[in-house]
Amino acid sequence: MNGPASPSSLPNVTGQVGARVVTLYGAPDCHLCHEAMAKLRRVQRLIGFELAEVDVRANPDLEAHFGSVIPVVAVGDRIVITSKVTEFRLLRLLPELLR
Repeated sequence: MNGPASPSSLPNVTGQVGARVVTLYGAPDCHLCHEAMAKLRRVQRLIGFELAEVDVRANPDLEAHFGSVIPVVAVGDRIVITSKVTEFRLLRLLPELLR
């Protein structure tokens, strides 16, 4: 099993660019991904950023990179959090990364 992709290998599959874009890489059948999205939306209301969602199962390269290590939160091409997404971690990490 492969681990998560290195930050430099994350493709821009959302078509969005900019430092204020947070991307959730996940899958439709992943309950942790649904929970992570809900947490991201709550944090988004507090600190403001663009939010994109990518289904890794729809992209064989992403599925190979991430394997079962989802959800993955990234800012640009930098992986910020894998698997255990909490609002505390999001609020601690995102403000600095979104400057």
